[in-house]
Amino acid sequence: STWGFWKKAMFSVLTCCRAATGFLWASCFAQLAIHMGWITGGVKPELFQDLQHRALEIEYLRNCWRYRRQVFPFAIIQDCFLTISLFFIVHVMSILRDKIGRHRSVSSISNAMLLLFGLAAVLPALKLLENLGSTQVGLALSQFEDETLPALEIAWLVSQSRSKWLFSLISAFIGAGLYAASRLMEKTGRFPKAHAQLGMITGVVAFCSFVADAFAQVLGDEILPVVVVTMVLWGLVLFPVWLLSLGLLLNRADQALGELELEEQRMIPPPPATLVDDIDIHDLHSLSECSVVRLFSPCT
Repeated sequence: STWGFWKKAMFSVLTCCRAATGFLWASCFAQLAIHMGWITGGVKPELFQDLQHRALEIEYLRNCWRYRRQVFPFAIIQDCFLTISLFFIVHVMSILRDKIGRHRSVSSISNAMLLLFGLAAVLPALKLLENLGSTQVGLALSQFEDETLPALEIAWLVSQSRSKWLFSLISAFIGAGLYAASRLMEKTGRFPKAHAQLGMITGVVAFCSFVADAFAQVLGDEILPVVVVTMVLWGLVLFPVWLLSLGLLLNRADQALGELELEEQRMIPPPPATLVDDIDIHDLHSLSECSVVRLFSPCT
């Protein structure tokens, strides 16, 4: 059917890998634009991390909340695109698990891989909902009287101190999921060894990105270059290469399986002729007349 054709085309493994890569690139570019100050005229986030000396100064808080209002749309875009990308990746990982099989020797690794990528997909969705809720309310309240800014800033810092540590786990879950997927490929031996090794390297870099992002909450701008470099490495280079390669490998496997099934169908001999096929059409007509007459009298 037409719907079946379009469903197969839209949700094929290679299409999902390409879509996941595109949304991942868009998310990383949005995050890079925030870190580098491309959307704020050169103003970078580290200018608003001097909490020890200037945390409650009115002018400092006014500039801080102005900056947050400027980057808010890009933060929403980043979370939205990352969520879509990771849900595509979860679908690809489920296809990978089905292709490899659910044998007892690899079932624990494949289930752990799918669980880790599923957790990584849920976290940016929660972050998106938080930004649409509490962050948007805080940005609206920041436009009121300046006297309310210190109390608003304290409430903001308390809420963000929990969520920043939680949402920094996204890259950690992705790194652990990549490591599990690479171990699964090595154990089955059905994938190139170089592809599995690339997945392990990407997982290590993603986990380093989590560590750098976590330390950035404490060290501020001193570790920001490490955050940017690790994010660019795994998000814009290594992970997309690994993902697109996986899509090509699984797509070739599907094509090879389809050709094998077609060849097996060609090798199946035709069914033997039945008794009805051997009967002449005139004999069949006479047989039918005899059957009708037999209802009333014996056929001679």
